[in-house]
Amino acid sequence: MNYVDLIQHQAKQVFGNKAKADAWLNQPKKALGDRAPLELARDEEGIYWSGMSLSVSGTDSHSNGGGHPVGSAGQQVSYHPHSMIRKSMQSLSLHKLPRWVKIFTLLSGALVAAGLAPHHLKWFAPNFLYYWAPHVAVLLVLCVLRASYPLIAAAAIALSTYLALFGAWVFSASHPDSMAWVGYLLNFPGALAGAVVGRILEWRKSLVSTALPFSVGCTFVAMGLALNQTVVCMTVMACRIG
Repeated sequence: MNYVDLIQHQAKQVFGNKAKADAWLNQPKKALGDRAPLELARDEEGIYWSGMSLSVSGTDSHSNGGGHPVGSAGQQVSYHPHSMIRKSMQSLSLHKLPRWVKIFTLLSGALVAAGLAPHHLKWFAPNFLYYWAPHVAVLLVLCVLRASYPLIAAAAIALSTYLALFGAWVFSASHPDSMAWVGYLLNFPGALAGAVVGRILEWRKSLVSTALPFSVGCTFVAMGLALNQTVVCMTVMACRIG
């Protein structure tokens, strides 16, 4: 992506002609640390701050009262002052995180499962798969639905947190009951439903920054698990603490 061409194009749309756009792009701005927008527009982070400054300049100095910049011919242009910021935020949310953080997040459930599984060679693999396979199923459904990375990561974290809490509850008993893990599996329809609802909201509301789909994913997967757990505890399983 050529960030310089992008900011030049957007500035020309806002100010109506190339001369005014170039003058604005090359003038240092206090909000940018006394640096010119064109100087910053070399990478994703720089284009974000340059776009933020451009949106403020466009709405404050070149609007027709409705929030739309006016071109040199006195007609509204199709540019929305926040569109470039939203695109930049989307790019930052998906590409700026280090790869090891992404991998660690997606495999958080596997790490919890490995910690809970018995370390005897004969029993480790089947227990590990029992704990983690439902997580993989939910995450694969989100991948098929083309969910964003923040939403998938949120689901992975919510599921791994649930596994850790469920394991702590089971093993806190003086005589842990292996049948309690049946209830663990019975709660995943709720997790899947919550994940699908999160994906629908992401699609309908165009949640492009990192925080929004991540929050939606955590919230709805956790809600699905909690509601499903409540139903299971009220019907087929006696849930006691202590």
